[in-house]
Amino acid sequence: MEPSQLGARLQHAREAKGWHQRDLARASHVNASIINRIETGALVNPTLDTLHKLAKALAIDFGYLAIGDERKEDSPSERMPTGTGCRNACPVPAV
Repeated sequence: MEPSQLGARLQHAREAKGWHQRDLARASHVNASIINRIETGALVNPTLDTLHKLAKALAIDFGYLAIGDERKEDSPSERMPTGTGCRNACPVPAV
């Protein structure tokens, strides 16, 4: 993952919403200093959890943010289910 490209994608998506870094920090629950460090390339390996939070807050595809996948909008069918309470493995119902 090229840090400068990641930072540019993050900044572009944030600015497209008309947000400042502090706005994204509030929406994503990611510290504004972390967002700044990603955008400037000072943080070269943000956690996957951080990237997921940022992508979700910006309503963009995780793959686009993380690796530059062409899909910029996060479609509902590709979103992770929420509210299931399953962290690692959900039980499979018996048939």
